Order: sequence, then structure tokens, then C-alpha cells
Amino acid sequence: MKLKFALLALALVLPNVLTYAQSATPSANDPSQEQVLKLMDVMNSKQQLSSIMDSMIGQLRTNLSAQLESQLKASDAETQKAAQRALDGMVLDMKSEYNTDELVKELVPIYQKHLTKDEVQSLTDFYSTPAGQALLQKMPVVMQESMEVGSEYAQRHQESLQKKISVRVEEFKKFQESQPKPGSTEEKKQ
Repeated sequence: MKLKFALLALALVLPNVLTYAQSATPSANDPSQEQVLKLMDVMNSKQQLSSIMDSMIGQLRTNLSAQLESQLKASDAETQKAAQRALDGMVLDMKSEYNTDELVKELVPIYQKHLTKDEVQSLTDFYSTPAGQALLQKMPVVMQESMEVGSEYAQRHQESLQKKISVRVEEFKKFQESQPKPGSTEEKKQ
């Protein structure tokens, strides 16, 4: 279902993106493709994209494996092995279809759209420094720990938020109940 929604969204957005890409005229302040690629290189973008994709494929494999396991619990060993081979093949297919070099090139226009030539140069300069490289190396851990803190924070506030939402729902129900019913005498008087 999510895939169908994503494909529909892509089908709706793609013509607008293509139209924008064709109509956009580069200015002297826009970074070149080479400048953006250099920035992405010093930021280790290819490695990061590969790691993200590997993580996504790993998670998908885990989910599919669990789903297969529950569906084939009563199946014979040969059927389970065939299902595992099919799953292994799907993972290999996903990995073979994913090319970080192609993806990086497709991301360049996004950088060109949102960053100026000077910004790209400044970022390239920064990420080329030891401090910039240290930030890149430590950022995944910082992000992971930040997400954990954010999740814990949300959990601490979940009960309070649920109570507030319940109050709002009850207020709305009372409002609805106070409204005349369709076809009632109160509605006809108005």
C-alpha cells in the first residue's frame, strides 16, 4: 500500500519537477555540478547512501523474513528453503538495482537549487577540515542518540497528550450532539 501511494505521489510530482528542471535557468551564483560533486565527495555521501540503503534492505529483509516465517510455519522444510531462496534473490535484486553513483548525480540538482556557489564552497572547505570530517564521522551516532532521546521524550509526554486529545474529542462530540439532527423540527425552524 505504501509503495502504491509512493508511486502515485511520484507520478503526480514528477511532471512538475521535470517542468521546473527544464525552465530553471542557471545563474552565475549557482554551483556547478563539479562543485556539488566535490562537496558530496568530502561529505562521504556515497558511503552514507550505501549505508542507508543497506540498512533499509536489511530492515525489509527482516520484515519479509518474519512475515514468511509466520505464513509458512506449517509448511515442509523444502517449501521454507524455497521461500528463503526467493527472499535472498529479492535482496540481491534490490542491491543490483541500486547504484549510488547514479543516485548521487540525480541529487546534484537539489543541491544546486537550494545552495549558492559560495555556500557549496564554504561547506566543502569546512567538511575538508579535520573538524568537518570529525563531525561527519560522529553525526550518525549523534543522530541515533538524539532519536533515542526524542523517542523517550515523546513517551514521557504521551499520556498527557492522550488525555488532552481525549478532552478535545469529547468537546467535539458534545458540539455534534448539540447540533440539530438532519430533518428535525429544530433544523426546519432555521
